[in-house]
Amino acid sequence: MIIMISFVFKLHKTKKALIFIFSTFILVEIFFQITAVFKVLPKIIAVKSVPYGLIYGTQESRKDGVVYDHFNKYGWHYPDFSINPNGKNIVIIGDSMVNALQVDKKKHLGCVLEKKLNQFSGTNSHNVFAIGMNGVGPAHYLELLKYAHKHFNVSEAIIMLFLGNDFSNTNAFEQKTGANKYIYYRIDQDGELKLNEQSKAYVDYLNKRFEYNHKNIAYHIPNIVYSHSMISAIYSTFKVYWRYLINRSPQQINKNFETEKEQKVNKHLETIGLNGFVLDGEFSPEEEESINIVCKLLKSFQNFAIKNDFQLHIVSIHSPAIGILADTTIWTGKTEYYNPLLCERLLKEFSDSNNISFLGMSQYLVSKQIDIATYLKMSAAEGVMGHFSEFGHEYYANIIFEELYEN
Repeated sequence: MIIMISFVFKLHKTKKALIFIFSTFILVEIFFQITAVFKVLPKIIAVKSVPYGLIYGTQESRKDGVVYDHFNKYGWHYPDFSINPNGKNIVIIGDSMVNALQVDKKKHLGCVLEKKLNQFSGTNSHNVFAIGMNGVGPAHYLELLKYAHKHFNVSEAIIMLFLGNDFSNTNAFEQKTGANKYIYYRIDQDGELKLNEQSKAYVDYLNKRFEYNHKNIAYHIPNIVYSHSMISAIYSTFKVYWRYLINRSPQQINKNFETEKEQKVNKHLETIGLNGFVLDGEFSPEEEESINIVCKLLKSFQNFAIKNDFQLHIVSIHSPAIGILADTTIWTGKTEYYNPLLCERLLKEFSDSNNISFLGMSQYLVSKQIDIATYLKMSAAEGVMGHFSEFGHEYYANIIFEELYEN
């Protein structure tokens, strides 16, 4: 009897303890939700790419300093869109520059481009939508291209190559992420493009994830709830930051940085994970292979577009960080230390020789003698080139419209 009473007493204490822990968790979550809604929760990033998933961030952000937004019904950071069966469906594909968490979805370059195309044609026949993923490269763009063709009746595709890191993002030598969690290619002995064996499982995973996002909303309720948890976001933020501190290593930049300006750019490149060889133009064998892989992926994009009867355009996103090195008021695209136009020129030459539509934005900006103030205004971050600001999205949309459609 005494043993039973003791057991009941312990059970009662355990129950009270569990209720206390659960109640505390709920109260803390409510507190963080309130601080998030009022945009005062500091240095936390909540980004889970699921249908209607929450986006909350306080870095390199919007005018009020905080992003509080949601993904659309397919899990992309873009307004919900419907496919036009009788019109033109234009998809824009890219990395975090296209994912564009730093701007309002309605200010995305795709929305601006769609409006201009419909005004130009005098109809509502153009439907432009964007699918971007953070931290990916051209190898992923090929899978995104296949996905868009399957689900959205694509009549045109604009693939945006970021000159900052899209070269290194295809080559396991340059990247740190394991091949089982990323897509890498290599050039075999016959000079052919081959998918890394270990990356095949990740390609399957990625495609299953894309397909899952098209299931009925009921399937996504657990993920939607989890994506809105600020406690989960806080934990994820600290975990990512801790891994960054442990794994960070200097970027492979081939220059000795002696001046204050050089050191400033080097530090910026390391912070945002850009590969220096794109800027200094001194290519190692591994870096030459990275460029070769990207060129062959461009050919793969073209082959897929031709096979499935839709148009393809490649648009390069201009090289970052050069503005803070400039000694003049005009952005020349290069300085004493860097020549970011070199890689774009290589892509342009390859595209021209293979009849691939290519718009090189670095060369375009140089040819128009853009001033440094305008160059930096395109960035969501102040003083250096980062992701696009709303001005940057509008600027790019206008140029894409003029160069690829109006002219």
